[in-house]
Amino acid sequence: MGRYVSSAGIMYFYLRGVLGENNQISIYVQDTYKCLPDAFYKNVSFVSSEEDDGENVVHVFGVIGVSDKINTISEIIKAGIQSNYQRIINGKSISKTNSKLDKTGNVYYKLIQEFVCEASNHFPYEYNKKDEEWSLNCVWSSNAAENIAHSLASSTIDIWLEEEIPVVAGKQIINRSFFMSDFANRKAIACVPNRSTGDKTLLFEGGNALNLDVVSFYKGVSSPNDLGFFSVSGINSILLTPAYAFGEHLYPDDISLEWHKVFLFVCAISDIKWNEKVFYQTYSEFLSFLKANICCSVVVESFISRQMSYDAFFININKVRGFLAGEDEPVISKDLFQLLNTRYVYLPCLFDFIKPKYENSAPFSAQTLCERIDRALNTAAAYKKGVLWEDVAKYVLDHIEGWRVTGRRVRAGSQEIDLSVANISLDDELWQLGSYILVECKNWKKHVEGPQIRNIAHISAMKGNKTALLFASNGITRDARMEIERLAGTGIYVIVVDSNDLKDMKRESDCKTIVLNKHRQLLEISKNDLQL
Repeated sequence: MGRYVSSAGIMYFYLRGVLGENNQISIYVQDTYKCLPDAFYKNVSFVSSEEDDGENVVHVFGVIGVSDKINTISEIIKAGIQSNYQRIINGKSISKTNSKLDKTGNVYYKLIQEFVCEASNHFPYEYNKKDEEWSLNCVWSSNAAENIAHSLASSTIDIWLEEEIPVVAGKQIINRSFFMSDFANRKAIACVPNRSTGDKTLLFEGGNALNLDVVSFYKGVSSPNDLGFFSVSGINSILLTPAYAFGEHLYPDDISLEWHKVFLFVCAISDIKWNEKVFYQTYSEFLSFLKANICCSVVVESFISRQMSYDAFFININKVRGFLAGEDEPVISKDLFQLLNTRYVYLPCLFDFIKPKYENSAPFSAQTLCERIDRALNTAAAYKKGVLWEDVAKYVLDHIEGWRVTGRRVRAGSQEIDLSVANISLDDELWQLGSYILVECKNWKKHVEGPQIRNIAHISAMKGNKTALLFASNGITRDARMEIERLAGTGIYVIVVDSNDLKDMKRESDCKTIVLNKHRQLLEISKNDLQL
């Protein structure tokens, strides 16, 4: 399996089960299909370190996937615990990393070693379960009495399994919440019956098709049988999969297509100068990765030439790059960016062999920022006033690590995009804002009003974005604030940064912190609306 056990296709998870009144068990769940490795570590560390306060609580650290990987990881974890116990006896500090695991695997390894070996009251037990397709290995610990602890642990795991119904699709573990997450915020277009079976299929924008009559974690694309003619999405799915030109058919089709779309995004944000040789070399490595970790494959006769496949993929790379710069290209890009709202968790695996380069901007200076703000606010000429304010916004965005300004003053149909930003980070909280951020700049003497907020939100939503940034030098009106709160309740977020916010930025980290704090406030509003 290569130089280390790849986390691609398997899922690490943490469960905190609490036995309450009437023997009811409540469960907190965190897993690596919900967030990136650093966020997984942070979230699990916080919850697992909470005091149990006398409650019957079980902490479960688990990994699930194809048996060969899970068995290997299980042995690595057990050996690590035994080695660290010996290190403690010898008066040495524990080891929290293992060269046989990748980054995600090492996050899981570190969590277990810290929980079990650094706390004297966390005695570890092992729990294993095997299905026809998958294996599960858990390390758990509980403060409950012996006669309760084992039952609480197995019940907590069984409840989670019953809720998530994990299956292996190809070689990748899929669970219910991860499968369904890609349909969030997508518009349902039609419900059509299958001509031969009568099963009803729900069609979503982007060409996704969901069978309503069969319990199956399969996300197809609209087909000629569904619609009576070839769809654009069906043709694009072929052109996005160069494996056909390599004499390979990867299945399941939907899993293969998901990974190819994320691969396309990584290619588009990379600084690679693409040509046929570079593409074939890179894609061959990606294809080997998929066959080893994600998909099953069969050898088939190529029905598309490698030249045509390369040409099509290269065109799509340029389309995505253009879209990231603010241009309109809705057929592929909107679907891609909606997919990335959840499938960004694939990025650590792909960044192993196509890592984007972070541009080295000049060191952040609060004084420089304030000088730019004053220059923009005190300039009289309208055009120059706007340009200087965009310079201020770009200066801030350039100092948010993991974001890259990809376009400025791009004409898209009847609209002009002031700034556009691509997310090239492995920061989970930044990814909650999306893969592509639309930025509007208003250096007005008056406050920005509600109609402007609605317009920004409309443009952003049409492009598949869920977040837009508004740099408003003089702030917004009360009506605009109410409109932003209303939009937050629908899952569309407009983050407003004014000149006072900018002047509060004293160090580079403040650029990111202020944006994320404002996003958290909108998420809280959205959460409260759902509760109402």
